[in-house]
Amino acid sequence: MPAPAFSAAVAGEIVSGIAGPGKAACYDDLVEVSEPLATSPDPAVYAPAARWWEFGALRHRDFRILWLGMLLSSSTIMFQWFTIGRLIENYFPQALGESFPILLMLGIAGLTRGLGMFTFSMIGGALADRHDRRLLAIANQSAGICVAITFSLLIALDWIELWHVFVLLFAAAATQTFDLPARQALIAQVVEPQDLTNATALFAAAAQTSFALSPLFAGYFVDTLGLAGTYAASIIGYAALLIALLVMRPAGKPAEHPHQGMLEQMRTGIRHAMNDRAILGILAVSFTTSAIAMSVIINLSPYWILRVLDVSPTTWGLLAAIWGTGAVMTSYFLSSRGSFRNKGRMFLGSALAFSVLFVLWGLTRSPLWFSVVQFFMAACIAANFISATAMIQELTPDGVRGRVLSLFGLNQAIAMIFGVAVGAIAEAAGATVAVPIMGVVLVAAVVTLAAASPGLRHVH
Repeated sequence: MPAPAFSAAVAGEIVSGIAGPGKAACYDDLVEVSEPLATSPDPAVYAPAARWWEFGALRHRDFRILWLGMLLSSSTIMFQWFTIGRLIENYFPQALGESFPILLMLGIAGLTRGLGMFTFSMIGGALADRHDRRLLAIANQSAGICVAITFSLLIALDWIELWHVFVLLFAAAATQTFDLPARQALIAQVVEPQDLTNATALFAAAAQTSFALSPLFAGYFVDTLGLAGTYAASIIGYAALLIALLVMRPAGKPAEHPHQGMLEQMRTGIRHAMNDRAILGILAVSFTTSAIAMSVIINLSPYWILRVLDVSPTTWGLLAAIWGTGAVMTSYFLSSRGSFRNKGRMFLGSALAFSVLFVLWGLTRSPLWFSVVQFFMAACIAANFISATAMIQELTPDGVRGRVLSLFGLNQAIAMIFGVAVGAIAEAAGATVAVPIMGVVLVAAVVTLAAASPGLRHVH
């Protein structure tokens, strides 16, 4: 399944404090801002696109290049996910014996990825605010290619061992964590302010578009090319994004902070997020959703789909493609709305709907009905992610944007770190019992958080 960074919305009663002139002053002691904050919302910024097919952000050359590179890059991510899932679900049990604890190992694989992301997330965000974001992204894509080549060769030569998988997963997660804040923060440098929400939605759409088709190819490749060939195919995606970054010429650059050390910059980013009730609200609900639901979906899907639903890898690819289709349709619909309003209401509705659907996800045994649940879950989480990301982009000054986005990106790390916990619970209690119970817990948590923050629905 796709593993984008999933998120929540913000507290509505402080919107005027964020948008008002006093907000910039309160940031002065924390961060230098490379661009002034707007003193009041511009009606043009919040106006929807005149026609549904208008995507204003694509007017900008560098954003078009970045968007196309992201589109091609994301098309091969599923090749890695299917390969790793199949290694743990099928290859190692055959090599090491049927007593191999599949669910626990899937959870440890998630923990390994999560630790890589968690360890380097704030460092990547600080670097994105300190150095040229395009050059950082180029370096990380190059490192990702090296990791992918190493992984593919170990599998092809039949030298792969379990510890290799965990080490390379950690390395791949580290490069992705360094890369994501730089690429996300780069968006604000290549579009005009009124196109930022549209650009954020389009960027998310690019990340999701390939998930409508690539799982079909990934499942087919696993059956035909084998695990080494499938993983090697992911190198194409790294190369596509690397080329896109090389031909970009972004005009802006992040604010300089020569007087601050790396650790102080990281603390500044954390203080900014903790002192801003809006951003803190995003992180709280987002982390809860990631820890309970996404940890199951990301880490246990190979076991759940191949063994609980008892389908083939090709059908696994089809079910993942249905998830991608729901996410893509939602992403492009929201992209077509320009800088849409009611982001807070969109978040609350999508978060609650996703929680209820997750309960059904754990109870459904029919592949047909499972595909329907998958479609609507993906639509809800895409709307949730886009609305929250747009608010963070709009409400965070450029000088601290990379660090705040890196905190936001911890959603992925949390989902993966908690994979070992959900894997252990599923191993002990039985996956078919544990997953629906976790769904009920998530529903209760979302309702509680929404009741504790009644202003969320008023955030635009």
